[in-house]
Amino acid sequence: GDQNALVAGVETTQVSLDPAQFPMDDVIRRYVSHVQETPASIRLPFVLRYKIPELLNNPGTAGWWGQCTPREVFAVEVSFSSSEHFVPVDPIGIPFICSPAQVDAGETEKANDNGDPTEGFPCMYKLLLRLQPISPVPTAFDVYLTFNDAAGHTYFGSVETFTVEFQDLFLPVRLPVPLWAPLFQKIWKHERSGTAEEKQLFPHRACRSVKVIDMEDKTDIKPLITQNLGPFIVPGEVDLEDEDFDFEQEAEFSAYKADQVHELKRGTGGRRLVHGDLSSRKRLKPHVEATCVIIFIPPRHHLLLRFAMSAKTCVVRVWTDRSHLLSYMDALFNSWIARIHRDREGSLLAGVLSDHDGQ
Repeated sequence: GDQNALVAGVETTQVSLDPAQFPMDDVIRRYVSHVQETPASIRLPFVLRYKIPELLNNPGTAGWWGQCTPREVFAVEVSFSSSEHFVPVDPIGIPFICSPAQVDAGETEKANDNGDPTEGFPCMYKLLLRLQPISPVPTAFDVYLTFNDAAGHTYFGSVETFTVEFQDLFLPVRLPVPLWAPLFQKIWKHERSGTAEEKQLFPHRACRSVKVIDMEDKTDIKPLITQNLGPFIVPGEVDLEDEDFDFEQEAEFSAYKADQVHELKRGTGGRRLVHGDLSSRKRLKPHVEATCVIIFIPPRHHLLLRFAMSAKTCVVRVWTDRSHLLSYMDALFNSWIARIHRDREGSLLAGVLSDHDGQ
C-alpha cells in the first residue's frame, strides 16, 4: 500500500510494475522525501526465560539464597538502558513467569505440546522488540528487571545485555522490488553537485570504498552473499558502467604464483617458469559475474554494494550516504572469509575422518 502510493500515476489495483512506464526521477524524489519524513524502525526478537542457576537448585549448595529465590514471579517489568543512538525503548510488562520446576511439579500447565516446560509459557516469553534508531550505530542495551513474588516482596535485578549488531540494522528499501534496479542506478551514479534540487534529493554526501577479497573459488563467496544479503539483492540487470578492476592481470598473477609453487615443489626453488615470465604470458579473459545489493539503513540512509566476481577474485564496491557505515564493512567481510575457512577446514576434517573409518 505505502510502497505503491509512492509511484506517481500508478493505481493501487495495478499488479505488474514496469519501471519503463514510470517517470523514475519523480518516483525516486517521492521515495527520498518519504524516507526523510518517516524514519523507520527495526524489530528484533527478545526472549525472556526463567532459569535458576544450578548452584541454587542444588539443596546442598543453595543455602539461604536458594531458599529465598522465588520460583514464581509476578508483575515483571523489563526496562532498557538509554542510548544516544536510539529513541528510548518502552518498558515491557509481563504478568507472570515461573521456574520449570513449578511446571514439573504440576503447579502450572505444561508449556507446549512436546512437554518441554522451558520452551514456552509460563517459563519463557518470545517477544518482538521495536527499536527506532536515531543514528545507525551497533549498540548494547543493559536490561533491568523489577518483579514481585507471591508474598508481595519486590525484587530488582538485571540480565545479560541485549545487543543490536550491524546487520540487525539492515532493511529492504521501501519501494516495490521491480523498482530496485532503477533506484540502485540513480543512487549509484549520483554525485552531489551542490544544487538545491540535488541537496533535497540526496541531503547527505556520498562516500565510496572498495574491498578486494581473494578466493580459491567463487563458489565460496556466492552462497555467503545469498545467505547474508539475500533479501536485499537487486533482481535482474542493473545498468552500470563496467568494473574497471583488472581481472585479467589478477588472473595472470594467480597463474604466475601457481607456477612458482609448482616449480618450488619440483625442487627448482621457484626460479624457473615453465611458461615464461609474467610479461610474455597470453592474456587471459576471465568470466566476471556481478551482483548488486541495496540496503536501507534506518533512520534514513542507504548502503549499496556491487560484487564483481571472477574465478579467483571478488571486488566489492561500496556506496553509502553515511560515512560511518564504512567502518563496519571490513569486520563484515572478514567474518565471511573466516566462515569460508571454517567450512573448508570442517569439510577437510570430515574427509579425513571418513577415510579413517573406511580403513
